[in-house]
Amino acid sequence: MDSALKEQVGNAMLRFRKAVMRFHAGAGVQPGEMFILQRIAKKASDCTHSVYVSDLHNNIFTKPAISQFLNALENKGYVRREIDRSDRRKITVSLTDEGRGILDESREKTDRLLEKVILRFGEEKTREFLGLLARMTDSMEEVRGEEERRAQSEGEDTVD
Repeated sequence: MDSALKEQVGNAMLRFRKAVMRFHAGAGVQPGEMFILQRIAKKASDCTHSVYVSDLHNNIFTKPAISQFLNALENKGYVRREIDRSDRRKITVSLTDEGRGILDESREKTDRLLEKVILRFGEEKTREFLGLLARMTDSMEEVRGEEERRAQSEGEDTVD
């Protein structure tokens, strides 16, 4: 296989990731923090209820990373953590008014920017790109899964 093509794919993925990170930057909130704000809002349905911290865990960020994001968001006044009154072993987290405001601003900004990007790139090309991106992502996940299963069957701890 052409090594230049592999390098181009790697470089394009890194460039795309950086562009996405810059796209969501702003308002003094890091992308991971914004992800957590969005997850709290989604889990709380109408942004007025609290959710358990354990409900925020996912396959994207580690538990320590989520804890760091929550610490930063709490220090900025965007979330509030409290001990659950019905089960003192659990911690709930909710958005503050400031957190809801930042989330609303971010949603408006993202919507406005995405509209400009789609207009510039073209709706048809955007749909085509999304289809190709989904296929590439599926292929990457399949290959990664195959490698993990191979490593497990060979008794390896991790896949490089």
